Amino acid sequence: MATFGIEGIRHFSHARAAGWDASDLTYVFNNCNGLDNALRSHGHTRSFYWAETDCWEIDLNDTSKGGIDSDYGDNVDLFFISTHGNHWDGHAVVLYDVARNNFVGDSHNWLLGNN
Repeated sequence: MATFGIEGIRHFSHARAAGWDASDLTYVFNNCNGLDNALRSHGHTRSFYWAETDCWEIDLNDTSKGGIDSDYGDNVDLFFISTHGNHWDGHAVVLYDVARNNFVGDSHNWLLGNN
């Protein structure tokens, strides 16, 4: 069986206050809760489920770049995140509603799968 982690961010009031143009999203927790229920009902193990300002960009950042991915993003078989996203200059970016380090997670800081 697989282990999984989920992060969902629906509201972005802190990001907007910091100057990011981000509307609130709909159906984030419908999707996250549905995935969580389906996976657990089939015997898979949830490692974490973070929501709103409990989701941090350092959860995906490699430990060599100041992140904690060894505990979260890189420590599960499936990592699911529902938030705003985009791409800048050929790399992925995702928006958070708290600046644990930064409001934007940048794939230049990720090294997924090294564990």
